[in-house]
Amino acid sequence: MKKALHIDPNHFGANQQMGILLRITGLSYHSFPYLNRSIEVNPLGQWAYAARGRVYSNIGEFDKAEKDYKSNLEIEPNDYWTIYYYTELLVMLKRTNEAEKLLNHFQNEYPEEAYPKYCKSLLLAMRGDSLNAIRLFEKTGFDGWKRVILYSVLNKKDDALSLMTKLQKTDYPESQRSKYLQLSHLLWFDNLRSDSRFQEILAKHKELYEENLAKYGDIDI
Repeated sequence: MKKALHIDPNHFGANQQMGILLRITGLSYHSFPYLNRSIEVNPLGQWAYAARGRVYSNIGEFDKAEKDYKSNLEIEPNDYWTIYYYTELLVMLKRTNEAEKLLNHFQNEYPEEAYPKYCKSLLLAMRGDSLNAIRLFEKTGFDGWKRVILYSVLNKKDDALSLMTKLQKTDYPESQRSKYLQLSHLLWFDNLRSDSRFQEILAKHKELYEENLAKYGDIDI
């Protein structure tokens, strides 16, 4: 991607993918120049606004995230990932009636897919239906951080924090992806913040964030 950007700094796909890569690594703030440029180059490009909206969400700019998701849905009304991101955001913000309306559309468009089920499990958890939330989550095939989020919403602190500790191990596939910004800003983790174990995990993710910043933070075109 870096080579492609040297050849053509205005390449839509390369800018978008570089921004997404930096976001996945945990360097959300550093992804903005690339995602902004991808939108400037092609404001009607596939997934242009949704990619940036996800970054805004990770840093706690929820209003901006929602605006970007709406913009993307104007371009692609049934885009799978945009509907997922927006539904998840609405659930997290406890705007459950709006979330349910969008989720119904999501389920109708993609009845066999896992992410509508995941969003439904979070909505059930937010409404206090622990049993059905967990039952539905188990049908998604998901684990890892998605399970942490579910446990946190259900206020199952010990389960959530135990799994978070497990995810810190270096042999886990996502171990080099810092979650520092997400853990700092996403409301999913509010039930855990007062626990010293959460603060210890947050500190470790901050260390990883700083390591990744040293490795990748100076990427420029």
